[in-house]
Amino acid sequence: MNNIYNRALLRFLRGGLAGAFATMVMILPMNTSKWSDLWFWIQALVLSGLFGFISGGILAIDKFLRDKSSK
Repeated sequence: MNNIYNRALLRFLRGGLAGAFATMVMILPMNTSKWSDLWFWIQALVLSGLFGFISGGILAIDKFLRDKSSK
């Protein structure tokens, strides 16, 4: 794997995990008193994880373009 692609992939993973963790922490304290609330809570966690990895993708594209233009 090319060094530029490897660094962009690692940036995607680091940014995605950091963004997903940060948004999921905000949703964790939600009170689920019924089983139906649990399903909505899980959906909110999945959606926040998706948003985290979208920001990781943006960071990876930025890293790839900056590394590519510097060579």
